[in-house]
Amino acid sequence: MGAISELIIPKTGEDVSYWFIPDEANLGLFRSGQAFSIFDKGKGIAAYGKNTTHTSGTFFLGLHNDNQVQGIDVDIKIVAIREIKIYEYVEYERERQEPIIVTLNKERMEINETKYRMPVE
Repeated sequence: MGAISELIIPKTGEDVSYWFIPDEANLGLFRSGQAFSIFDKGKGIAAYGKNTTHTSGTFFLGLHNDNQVQGIDVDIKIVAIREIKIYEYVEYERERQEPIIVTLNKERMEINETKYRMPVE
């Protein structure tokens, strides 16, 4: 969309791994530590992206803290923007302009040569 990159991205914080999981069956695989299907993933303190494949229904967000010693606080903010394209057929009335046709009548010029003697000092 272009406007998403204008959102405020924090500079500090703890990074967390995340996965967008498309259905509940894959959520169970995620919880049990098995291989699961996703439609987006990443790792960081903040992220943004555009998804055009999952436009309706329910999805799940899986989070993982890679720090084994210290727990982290995670704030989740998801902004959904739906783009609605509207097309309209508009007829314009324009006057038809006739081309300007220019005809040139060319005739052969006759050149008469005459010689004059001029005294030069």
